[in-house]
Amino acid sequence: MKLMQEFKEFLTKYKVVGLAVAFIIGAAATSLIKSIVDNLIMPIITPFVPNKTWQTLKHFLLMLMNICAFLQKN
Repeated sequence: MKLMQEFKEFLTKYKVVGLAVAFIIGAAATSLIKSIVDNLIMPIITPFVPNKTWQTLKHFLLMLMNICAFLQKN
């Protein structure tokens, strides 16, 4: 039992649980932001970059799919 008590003290002293929660939220937000950049912002910017072709509709559909996947996880 002493080991369990020391472990709980370690968790509270160094705020490990808060760090773990922040890591999980950051991982989820990363996929959402990557989807927005790849599928919404880049198709708007790319026409101004020479020699690049984009399928705008495909990117918007991919963005919607990624947003739905993100919302289903939470």
